[in-house]
Amino acid sequence: MYERCLRCASFLLGRRKFTKGPYETAKGECTGMGNTHTSKIFPCSWRPMHSQKKHSIRRGKTFAHNAAYAHNAAYAHKQPCAKVNPPKRKVLAPTPCQLLAQPFLALTYSSLPHLQFTPFESSTLAKMVLLEGKKKRILFFFFFKTLTTRFNNEPLESIDKELFDILADEEKRQRETINLIAQHVRSSLCKACSLGCASPAIPCSSTTQNLTNVAVRECLGNRVSNKYSEGYPRKRYYGGNDYIDKIEELCCKRALEAFNVSEEEWGVNVQPLSGSAANVQALYALVGVKGKIMGMHLCSGGHLTHGFFDEKKKVSITSDMFESKLYKCNSEGYVDLEAVRDMAISFQPKVIICGYTSYPRDINYKRFREICDEVNAYLMADISHISSFIACNLMNNPFLYADVVTTTTHKILRGPRSALIFYNRKRNPQIEQKINSSVFPSFQGGPHNNKIAAVACQLKEVHSDFFKEYTKQVLLNSKALAQCLISNDIDLVTNGTDNHLIVLDLRKYGITGSKLQETCNAINIAINKNTIPSDVDCVSPSGARLGTPAMTTRGAKEKDMQFIADILLKAIKITVDIQQQFGKKLIDFKKGLHNNPHLDELKAEVIQWAGKLPFP
Repeated sequence: MYERCLRCASFLLGRRKFTKGPYETAKGECTGMGNTHTSKIFPCSWRPMHSQKKHSIRRGKTFAHNAAYAHNAAYAHKQPCAKVNPPKRKVLAPTPCQLLAQPFLALTYSSLPHLQFTPFESSTLAKMVLLEGKKKRILFFFFFKTLTTRFNNEPLESIDKELFDILADEEKRQRETINLIAQHVRSSLCKACSLGCASPAIPCSSTTQNLTNVAVRECLGNRVSNKYSEGYPRKRYYGGNDYIDKIEELCCKRALEAFNVSEEEWGVNVQPLSGSAANVQALYALVGVKGKIMGMHLCSGGHLTHGFFDEKKKVSITSDMFESKLYKCNSEGYVDLEAVRDMAISFQPKVIICGYTSYPRDINYKRFREICDEVNAYLMADISHISSFIACNLMNNPFLYADVVTTTTHKILRGPRSALIFYNRKRNPQIEQKINSSVFPSFQGGPHNNKIAAVACQLKEVHSDFFKEYTKQVLLNSKALAQCLISNDIDLVTNGTDNHLIVLDLRKYGITGSKLQETCNAINIAINKNTIPSDVDCVSPSGARLGTPAMTTRGAKEKDMQFIADILLKAIKITVDIQQQFGKKLIDFKKGLHNNPHLDELKAEVIQWAGKLPFP
């Protein structure tokens, strides 16, 4: 007779005489599971073959025997007259017993094809599971707590209340804020407003600049993110990517359709993780290390990845990896194409970049193409901020002239945070291999499949009438806001706009964009400081950038732009007063933002107005 611990189901190796009957339990000490504990001990008539124990765990024999003993223990505890033998054929309905069985990690789900596991409410209960094999039925014993600790399906509020509260506060801030950040905000179709907004029953977890719809968020949280898929469709380094290939191919197809370009002439890489990454990858593919590139200066409206550097250091990796030259706007804020041509002839770049981050006017891609042809250079267009206008034929089309077009998907296209690289394979037959190898394996590993799925989902909407209506309204609101600001005697770079963004020139007020941004933040208006063409210092810019996409998503129309313009004028005047009272240093200026009744009054007015608008 051998003994079995009722607590951990371990065998006790020594024989012991029982004073009670063979089917009754007695208290004793057990050293199972690595610790000594006192438990009830019950007798067993047989034990697993110790000579085969080392090799039988993989085959499940010892596990099966232990499970049999566990069943007998519970059965004998309830019915003392029961026969203590392993079940040979069939066990009645699986009975949970209050045993903490030793987990057997060598047993995997792949070896249990017919497993049906139903968890119990109590995490301390073990589950008896009947497994049907080819020749016989074996009873397996699972420790429920060991299984459930691998997964956690509790809601965020239960798991991490601290983070949940922070996200809730951010959602409240977005709801009560006039968002004038010049990046597109995403919404879903609903009946709340004519332009659409996400279902109010579903909380938004995105940032202010990008409110993705429910379908896109479903893709981002999908289990497809579990899959690793280095390589490209039909050319993966890992197996099991049949459906991943379909997702990426669908995304590529929809990207080309969104911008109305043919697959015979253009190709697209949908794997870049961000716009900055896409720009670096495209430039590396076109010119290689230390190749010459030309882009617009940051103060004139260019981007860091367009080769930006200043007198002190090479700020962007693109100015260090490549040899860059920067062209600027003229004093009125427009691109001087003749100056660009002169610089290109002198510098002889391999790539000229057009497309900007804070340039409120349209771009003459045809003239850029002519300059590139003159110096035998590639033309690369970064359309991240204006891509939906191009897709809806509301601005000039770079696909008619460019060799490479890059764009983010989370700004004006209103998708997840990702990017696309388009390349003209007809004009440059070898460019596809260069772009693809630059993205992977040169700069990235496995793509984020959930993002690619979300991009594909969003690109489907680009052809919808809703998207076109929305994009047109963004442009109408932008022009209306610009006119209202001019009526309030506020200077604008280029004195207007052709797209969704407006750049304020604050020089005549003697304040910086940094100070106005702090003032607006205090009254629940989101803007961002921005350089203007006359700036030489990008740290303390003399302007601020506004955009209409967010408030358009929430249903704002042209008539609402006057209210926004009036609030901004009041904010500018308060900023001037605070600077006069507390000083020009930003650290001193911020002291005037606290306990300011004028700011409190404006904030209440903004919250009341913004609260009336639909919110995704």
